[in-house]
Amino acid sequence: MGDAAMDAGAFKARLAKLYALWKREPELFGGADVLVVVNGKADPDVIFRKTFALQLWLTGYELNDCAFLFTKNAMHVLSTKKKISMMGALVESSPVPLKLTSLSKDAKEIPSQISLFLKEISATSSSSSDERQVTIGMIVKEPPTAGPLAGIPDKIKTIPNSAIADSALGFSTAMASRDDKELDLVRNAAACSDLALQSQILPTIESSLDEGVSVTHEKLAEDADHLFSDGDEAQLSKLFKENKLDLDVGEVESCFTPIVQSGGEYNLKPSAFSSSESLSPDCIIVATGIRYSTYCSSVARTYMINPDKSLDTAYNVLLQVRDACLETMRVGAKASTVWAAATTAIKASPKASSLLPVFTRNCGFLTGQEYRDSAFILNSQNENRLRANMVFILSVGFSQLKFKGKSAALLLSDTVVVVESGPAQLLTKSKCKLKDVSYFLDAEDDGVDDVDVAAMIIDGDSSAGPRTRSSRASMANKGSAQQQQEKEEKRKRAQQELAERKLQLAVQKYSTGQDREIAPSSVERSRNAVIKAYATVRDYPRDVIPNQIYVDTQAECVLFPVNGRVLPVHVTFIKSVTKHEQGDFTYLRVNLTAPGTAQAAAALPAYADQTKVFIKELSFRSADERNLNKTLRLVKELHKRIAQREKEQTDRASLVMQAPLKLNRDPRHDFKLRDLQMRPSIGGKKETGTLSTHVNGLLFTSRSTKLEFLYSNIKHAFFQPCDNTISVILHFELHSPIMCNKKRTNFVQVYVDVIEASQDVGGQKRGYYDRDGIQEEQNERIRRNRFNEKFREFARNVEDTVAALDPEHKFEFDIPYREIMFPGVPNKTNVNIIPTVHALVALDDNPPFVMFLDEVEIAYFERVQFSLKNFDLVFVFKDFDRPVVKIRSIPREHLDSIQQYLTESDIVYYVGKVNLLWPSILKTVKEDAAYFFTEQGGWASVLGGETDEDEEEEQESEYEEDESAESEDESSEEYESAEMSDEEESDYEDEEEGPSWEELEEAAMREEQEKVARTGRKPDDDDDEDRRPSKKARSRK
Repeated sequence: MGDAAMDAGAFKARLAKLYALWKREPELFGGADVLVVVNGKADPDVIFRKTFALQLWLTGYELNDCAFLFTKNAMHVLSTKKKISMMGALVESSPVPLKLTSLSKDAKEIPSQISLFLKEISATSSSSSDERQVTIGMIVKEPPTAGPLAGIPDKIKTIPNSAIADSALGFSTAMASRDDKELDLVRNAAACSDLALQSQILPTIESSLDEGVSVTHEKLAEDADHLFSDGDEAQLSKLFKENKLDLDVGEVESCFTPIVQSGGEYNLKPSAFSSSESLSPDCIIVATGIRYSTYCSSVARTYMINPDKSLDTAYNVLLQVRDACLETMRVGAKASTVWAAATTAIKASPKASSLLPVFTRNCGFLTGQEYRDSAFILNSQNENRLRANMVFILSVGFSQLKFKGKSAALLLSDTVVVVESGPAQLLTKSKCKLKDVSYFLDAEDDGVDDVDVAAMIIDGDSSAGPRTRSSRASMANKGSAQQQQEKEEKRKRAQQELAERKLQLAVQKYSTGQDREIAPSSVERSRNAVIKAYATVRDYPRDVIPNQIYVDTQAECVLFPVNGRVLPVHVTFIKSVTKHEQGDFTYLRVNLTAPGTAQAAAALPAYADQTKVFIKELSFRSADERNLNKTLRLVKELHKRIAQREKEQTDRASLVMQAPLKLNRDPRHDFKLRDLQMRPSIGGKKETGTLSTHVNGLLFTSRSTKLEFLYSNIKHAFFQPCDNTISVILHFELHSPIMCNKKRTNFVQVYVDVIEASQDVGGQKRGYYDRDGIQEEQNERIRRNRFNEKFREFARNVEDTVAALDPEHKFEFDIPYREIMFPGVPNKTNVNIIPTVHALVALDDNPPFVMFLDEVEIAYFERVQFSLKNFDLVFVFKDFDRPVVKIRSIPREHLDSIQQYLTESDIVYYVGKVNLLWPSILKTVKEDAAYFFTEQGGWASVLGGETDEDEEEEQESEYEEDESAESEDESSEEYESAEMSDEEESDYEDEEEGPSWEELEEAAMREEQEKVARTGRKPDDDDDEDRRPSKKARSRK
């Protein structure tokens, strides 16, 4: 201690501040004429005292066996020789004369030294102009208990013509308004408190719950306390470095041992402690407190496991209470007004006013070098006013709640600072939104739509409240049949009410008679284009060979030899080209676009005179097939090139111009997620990149790609952890498409494959000590948890960045709810479809399947029969121009859970035994939507009634015929597809010459009718191969 130096500048400023306050507001010090502060021997059981805090504030050290005496004109110090020597450096800088006296080592001389020391009080009395008594201000509640100076309070009482006043409020007020240096230290302390909670205790809790490992409250608290109190400094320094904290590990210590509570026994007082009971998956309260360079801070959070709606409501009220307190904590406000604001916020909530009796008795307290300063308790009786730069522990909570059949509590505590203007600001940054503190582990749907929070409060009978999820689950295992029937009837009633409400809204919407504007299709736009291959005959290619077909790839034109002349035909007018062999000759058949059908006429340019004579077909024969093969190949390549070009033009024309990305220069909002793969594919299969946050958007960069998408263009975001999947995923759905690798995309997905999709089991060699792969499974679990937490933290940082930098477009990540997922085929492969709050998703599919529930008009269950194991689910959108989405081959056992989910999502559904012809139904609805909803009764008139088997068969037969006709039309326009995959290219194989399209259509219809007459049912009645992926796709599974 002899080598230590005190901060003379801080001592000067703070002592001057103390004297100025004493002179300006003497009533805070009890009207004292003299101030005396005495500290005796050190007591290991006492950590925080106002005496210690005052010494630390003035000198930076706790001074045992030390007495301060403040008169109006000087400061007197009586202490041991070493302490007096240290304070000698403060004499010159002191704003008032500083008089130092060393205690004698001879105990017999000390009483006389004390008497001489206290004579300054008598001198103050004698110098007074009037002969009134002298008021001596002390910290009355903190007398010294031992040591050579312990007798000073008793000696003061014997001074004649004197009175003792409590000056604790004055000392607290003087120390409470922190300077900039002190505020920086408090911020560092708050950052350490957050770190102790987020990086030490919370991950252990999550791991324990995830893996089912039992851990006690004491163990959790002691492990965290050990690191910050007496742990390895190198480990603590590494932790600071990982979290970008530039702090001195030697200045860090615990305010108190962390408090962990769960299992029904809760104490919301600061003096609570962690019990030896095991952690329970219900309400888990965690509080941590860290001191940095003697300045205190703390943070407390409540983590809820499988919370019900009533607990969610109570927690949301608690967040509102905290916000109300922060708003009220302004310069000049009384401490009691903070309490009043909290109670008003509780009363203002219609369903939570009954929580007032179980609210905490105060809303927190002043903190600093002393963790809990009793002079500024935020309760209903405290009339002291708040001042700028005061630091408080704001703590609000509810106790005596009920959850899962036992007692529960909620606590929310933060370190806050009162600023010069505006509401108080948070210094602790631990996440506290409902989604951040709610965990769902094997949760069951309790079916509760609206619960009165008053029923949660314990009134002496723990069985009087509403049943929790666990009790509902146990009852469901007993009753089954009757409860299932009641549940189904309740769902039917809800569906009926929902259908009536939706019908009324539709009638109101379409009764206005407003016509929707229909944008011109791509076919109509292309008809307006002028197609011109050659301006004159002189522009023909020079290397054309007589009596040979020539393909000019540059002009995208085919020159056919006809009667010794060259006939140029632009490739867009060639409908199809087929080749076949017969005998020694090879035949090439070219079908051209010509008027005759509505579809073909629509494909002609608008300026074409359709009254003229058109060539519909050309056939060529050759003994040498090489030129015909070349012609066939080049024509198909040109078709593909034109289709791709038109698609890119259409995509670019429909794009919305984005504002330029504003790069982020603020390190506080600079977050990156590295080594990511992206969908749509960005090039190389293993190419990875980095996703980073910026002022108004996100940027994905890789070796070959730079992709920007703005926050304003993000329609919805999803975070899917790696739980029973191979990847952890962040998925962004966009309002407007963007271009990626010359293709339009309306989503961006980044992911990491945490687990290999396939492994060579036979070739693997495990270590000698891991024959059963236990260590390998453990490593996989650790890797999965690490990536999940990494992505989860990035998602939270993105949310905070958007809220701070672009608040108009803030969003939250939706997490799939795996408990009610179901398998199905939305595209080509069977995947797990997972509901979220706003959508149905299959993010592992390629392309990802995302369907938003707020865009859905109705749902229809097809092929729901007892004889079938699977059914299909069709979603009809509110935009009737959009084709329906069909999810095929859903197992029968998921029927009830899906119907319940749709009911809770306010989606009307209907059930049928057959597949319906949805294009025809939607066409009917679009023709006169007002008549459909107002006169016909809406969807119930088409989907609500049951039909007999004959009607079903007739309806299915019509559907199959129309589907066959549609397939023929689609095949005739096979080259007009905007996008071709490699598999689609392989479909262009040589075809044998056969009957015309009309003959094929008639043959297919006759064959279908014969099959219906023979079997009495359609192929759709069974799980037909036509409904499944191709044989090639099935073999890949």
